[in-house]
Amino acid sequence: MAEYMILLPGDETTWESAPPQQRETVYAEHLEFARLLTQRGHEIAGGAELTHSREALVVRGCLEVRRAVADSDPRGSTGGRS
Repeated sequence: MAEYMILLPGDETTWESAPPQQRETVYAEHLEFARLLTQRGHEIAGGAELTHSREALVVRGCLEVRRAVADSDPRGSTGGRS
């Protein structure tokens, strides 16, 4: 069965300042969406709310560095993936 990732983008500042009742309404809509998916035979493997982007870390690198890291992986150059 195919697997999908669903991201629900929004205005972080608006969400952060939303009153608890408004947040609960949105959470209830997400739960209803999950219920409908399950009812139709789909499985939700996980889910979580991300933190505000001001907490994000940026990882930068170049192809040579990534290749060097992959080559040092004991599972092989594909990192265990085929």
